[in-house]
Amino acid sequence: MNGIELGTEDQFTSFGPATVCMRELVLRPLEGQSVQLIYSGIHSGTLRLTLADGTYVDFTDGEISRDQRSRRSRPIVVRDDMGIYRIRRKSVDTVYQLEGLDRTDGLSTPSRVMVRGTALSQERADLPLLGRASFENPADVKCDRRYAYGWGVILDGEPIYVDSPSDGDKPEN
Repeated sequence: MNGIELGTEDQFTSFGPATVCMRELVLRPLEGQSVQLIYSGIHSGTLRLTLADGTYVDFTDGEISRDQRSRRSRPIVVRDDMGIYRIRRKSVDTVYQLEGLDRTDGLSTPSRVMVRGTALSQERADLPLLGRASFENPADVKCDRRYAYGWGVILDGEPIYVDSPSDGDKPEN
């Protein structure tokens, strides 16, 4: 967290099948995949989805993430919860932007997550990996592990994660 090691890798890794959450971002790794918290800072947090072959995809949720779409950008996929955009860059990195769609549930701004990693190839094969992510109202999703980031975690002693398997009143995923 902001350059401070909080514990061992195992303490911040969930193995699929599981539901791992960070604010509205929800990742659902399959059997043989895992999700690890690799960064929790003041303005962003990153969850890493690692595949069975060791390649990975990083999902960075940031409340101040800059919109990297060009004016001509069109989503490659539109779902109920998000549009998925391929970010064109001169570098060889594959980058996607997951842009939450406007909702009427009172949330102030749509979610935005930047996605990059060694498992991405700019091909249609990326879509199932991106499909492991969704945007959901935190009150409506039961998470095996829920991570946090922000000022409260860094300065006020709020927990960086909260296990929530006992949330019996929340819907199953």
